[in-house]
Amino acid sequence: DAFAAVACRTGVVCRKELFETYAAATFIHAKFPHARRIADLAAGHGLLAWFLLVLDGAAGAPRRPRTAVCVDRRMPPAAEA
Repeated sequence: DAFAAVACRTGVVCRKELFETYAAATFIHAKFPHARRIADLAAGHGLLAWFLLVLDGAAGAPRRPRTAVCVDRRMPPAAEA
């Protein structure tokens, strides 16, 4: 909840995109709960990767942490905010 609140307050990500990305992240996390490396392609802000990292951290199990790689052809101007 705190992560979503901060993302909304920045004004960089619209609420609709936040909800859609969170829904996709929860689906991916449920299907691949033990995935240690995440590749977010056409990442834009990398929001999907951030959500997947947060969801993995919420599990609380002592194990090797999940890592993420974000790839995009160009960084969106809002990513500098």
